[in-house]
Amino acid sequence: MQHFSNTPHAASSANKEVKRCCAKDKQHWYDSKASEAKKAVSKGDHKSLCTIAKELTYQQMQRQQTKMADGKFARSHDELVNRKKDHFQSMLNCPEPTTTLDMDDTQASVKLPISVDPISEKK
Repeated sequence: MQHFSNTPHAASSANKEVKRCCAKDKQHWYDSKASEAKKAVSKGDHKSLCTIAKELTYQQMQRQQTKMADGKFARSHDELVNRKKDHFQSMLNCPEPTTTLDMDDTQASVKLPISVDPISEKK
Protein backbone atom coordinates (compact mmCIF):
# COMPACT_ATOMS: atom_id res chain seq x y z
CA MET A 1 0.00 0.00 0.00
CA GLN A 2 1.33 3.43 -0.91
CA HIS A 3 1.85 6.27 1.55
CA PHE A 4 -0.35 9.30 0.82
CA SER A 5 -0.20 12.85 2.12
CA ASN A 6 -2.95 14.35 4.33
CA THR A 7 -5.15 15.87 1.62
CA PRO A 8 -8.79 15.01 0.94
CA HIS A 9 -7.84 13.63 -2.49
CA ALA A 10 -5.09 11.49 -0.99
CA ALA A 11 -7.47 10.17 1.69
CA SER A 12 -9.99 9.30 -1.00
CA SER A 13 -7.34 7.50 -3.03
CA ALA A 14 -6.16 5.60 0.03
CA ASN A 15 -9.75 4.62 0.82
CA LYS A 16 -10.23 3.31 -2.71
CA GLU A 17 -7.01 1.31 -2.47
CA VAL A 18 -8.08 -0.22 0.85
CA LYS A 19 -11.42 -1.18 -0.67
CA ARG A 20 -9.66 -2.76 -3.67
CA CYS A 21 -7.36 -4.74 -1.35
CA CYS A 22 -10.35 -5.93 0.70
CA ALA A 23 -12.20 -7.01 -2.43
CA LYS A 24 -9.10 -8.85 -3.66
CA ASP A 25 -8.69 -10.60 -0.30
CA LYS A 26 -12.36 -11.55 -0.26
CA GLN A 27 -12.12 -12.98 -3.79
CA HIS A 28 -8.98 -14.91 -2.79
CA TRP A 29 -10.87 -16.37 0.20
CA TYR A 30 -13.78 -17.44 -2.04
CA ASP A 31 -11.35 -19.00 -4.54
CA SER A 32 -9.58 -20.95 -1.78
CA LYS A 33 -12.95 -22.21 -0.46
CA ALA A 34 -13.90 -23.26 -4.00
CA SER A 35 -10.67 -25.23 -4.42
CA GLU A 36 -11.21 -26.85 -0.98
CA ALA A 37 -14.72 -27.81 -2.08
CA LYS A 38 -13.37 -29.35 -5.32
CA LYS A 39 -10.84 -31.39 -3.32
CA ALA A 40 -13.59 -32.53 -0.94
CA VAL A 41 -15.77 -33.61 -3.86
CA SER A 42 -12.93 -35.53 -5.52
CA LYS A 43 -12.21 -37.34 -2.21
CA GLY A 44 -15.91 -37.94 -1.53
CA ASP A 45 -15.62 -36.06 1.77
CA HIS A 46 -19.19 -34.94 2.33
CA LYS A 47 -18.56 -33.60 5.83
CA SER A 48 -15.92 -31.12 4.63
CA LEU A 49 -18.11 -30.15 1.69
CA CYS A 50 -21.06 -29.39 3.99
CA THR A 51 -18.80 -27.37 6.29
CA ILE A 52 -17.52 -25.30 3.36
CA ALA A 53 -21.06 -24.77 2.05
CA LYS A 54 -22.15 -23.55 5.49
CA GLU A 55 -19.20 -21.15 5.64
CA LEU A 56 -20.04 -19.74 2.22
CA THR A 57 -23.78 -19.32 2.84
CA TYR A 58 -23.85 -18.51 6.55
CA GLN A 59 -25.91 -15.44 7.43
CA GLN A 60 -26.14 -14.61 11.08
CA MET A 61 -29.69 -13.90 12.14
CA GLN A 62 -29.95 -11.11 14.63
CA ARG A 63 -32.67 -11.27 17.23
CA GLN A 64 -34.85 -8.21 17.44
CA GLN A 65 -34.32 -6.57 20.81
CA THR A 66 -37.35 -5.35 22.74
CA LYS A 67 -37.23 -2.23 24.87
CA MET A 68 -38.85 -2.27 28.25
CA ALA A 69 -41.09 0.58 29.43
CA ASP A 70 -38.13 2.14 31.27
CA GLY A 71 -36.06 2.27 28.04
CA LYS A 72 -33.76 -0.64 28.83
CA PHE A 73 -33.65 -3.77 26.69
CA ALA A 74 -35.26 -7.01 27.85
CA ARG A 75 -32.49 -9.40 28.91
CA SER A 76 -34.39 -12.59 29.71
CA HIS A 77 -37.25 -14.48 28.16
CA ASP A 78 -39.47 -13.69 31.16
CA GLU A 79 -38.86 -9.95 30.80
CA LEU A 80 -39.71 -10.20 27.10
CA VAL A 81 -42.93 -12.11 27.77
CA ASN A 82 -43.99 -9.66 30.49
CA ARG A 83 -43.25 -6.68 28.21
CA LYS A 84 -45.36 -8.14 25.39
CA LYS A 85 -48.13 -8.98 27.85
CA ASP A 86 -48.16 -5.40 29.19
CA HIS A 87 -48.06 -3.95 25.67
CA PHE A 88 -51.00 -5.96 24.37
CA GLN A 89 -53.05 -5.42 27.51
CA SER A 90 -52.65 -1.69 27.12
CA MET A 91 -53.45 -1.85 23.40
CA LEU A 92 -56.40 -4.25 23.52
CA ASN A 93 -57.96 -3.30 26.84
CA CYS A 94 -58.70 0.29 25.98
CA PRO A 95 -61.82 2.17 27.14
CA GLU A 96 -64.94 2.33 25.04
CA PRO A 97 -64.89 5.03 22.34
CA THR A 98 -66.49 8.31 23.35
CA THR A 99 -67.92 8.96 19.89
CA THR A 100 -69.87 6.45 17.87
CA LEU A 101 -70.80 6.33 14.23
CA ASP A 102 -74.50 7.14 13.81
CA MET A 103 -76.03 5.28 10.83
CA ASP A 104 -79.61 5.42 9.70
CA ASP A 105 -81.61 2.26 9.14
CA THR A 106 -82.18 3.45 5.57
CA GLN A 107 -78.46 3.06 4.79
CA ALA A 108 -78.41 -0.46 6.20
CA SER A 109 -81.38 -1.57 4.11
CA VAL A 110 -79.78 -0.57 0.77
CA LYS A 111 -79.22 -3.70 -1.33
CA LEU A 112 -75.96 -3.85 -3.21
CA PRO A 113 -75.90 -5.48 -6.67
CA ILE A 114 -73.95 -8.58 -5.67
CA SER A 115 -74.46 -11.88 -7.41
CA VAL A 116 -74.38 -14.91 -5.13
CA ASP A 117 -75.13 -17.40 -7.90
CA PRO A 118 -72.63 -20.20 -8.51
CA ILE A 119 -69.81 -19.26 -10.87
CA SER A 120 -70.22 -20.69 -14.34
CA GLU A 121 -67.46 -21.58 -16.82
CA LYS A 122 -68.37 -18.56 -18.96
CA LYS A 123 -67.31 -16.16 -16.23
